[in-house]
Amino acid sequence: MGDAMVGSETLKLMRRAGCGGLKFGVESAAPDILNRMKKPVNLDKVRRVVAVCRSLGIRTHATYAFGGPGENDRTIEHTLRFAIRLNTDTAQFSCMVPFPGTPLFDQAQAQGWLLTTDFSRFDGLNESVLGYPDCSGPRIVAAVKEGKRRLLRNIIIRHPAVALKGAFNLIRREGFGMFWEKLREIGASL
Repeated sequence: MGDAMVGSETLKLMRRAGCGGLKFGVESAAPDILNRMKKPVNLDKVRRVVAVCRSLGIRTHATYAFGGPGENDRTIEHTLRFAIRLNTDTAQFSCMVPFPGTPLFDQAQAQGWLLTTDFSRFDGLNESVLGYPDCSGPRIVAAVKEGKRRLLRNIIIRHPAVALKGAFNLIRREGFGMFWEKLREIGASL
């Protein structure tokens, strides 16, 4: 896991040392959400880091988390468009998780944003444990699914070699049956 604020000289040194990939958290492309999260991400710097990594042959993976305080349809769409335009090699979309002991958990509890306190459901993958007046838990989950759908479409169109490699890896791991099942899911989502 890296920092998207790393400088180009450091990236060059990392590449010379054998670095093949950089994973970093963007979380949101909405500055107001980033400010509320106290996440000092400069989106222009993120773009530059991705461009430098691409020129050096360093693969990039960005992570995004929907459901921060202030999330709404506008901020979701802004983040989705940013993620696709950024065009990292891979990306990950998840639901924001307010772990106990964090300021977000305390704020969510005080504001009534927690949808559950069953901590076995705090995984960020299949459901949102947060809900807001302008953005329900199911809407946050829908944003994650939409991010995955757009990313997959982007990979197939812009990076067909990556898509083929993923397909071959899936066949090798799970067999042709799982491959055909996933292919049907992909077709239905595009």
